[in-house]
Amino acid sequence: MDKEILSVKEFCKKTGLAEYVVRRLISEGYAVTFKCGNKVYLHYEMTIKRMFNIK
Repeated sequence: MDKEILSVKEFCKKTGLAEYVVRRLISEGYAVTFKCGNKVYLHYEMTIKRMFNIK
């Protein structure tokens, strides 16, 4: 079973996107994120759906 909550680097590896692109998605509000201290984690499935407007 794949993890649903990923760090920025894990998300980059899984999607093939560059880290700066993922960080831009986060800052622009396209990514579904969770913050724990200074770390940011992304919900993989919900972020992909939001990026491609899948309902």
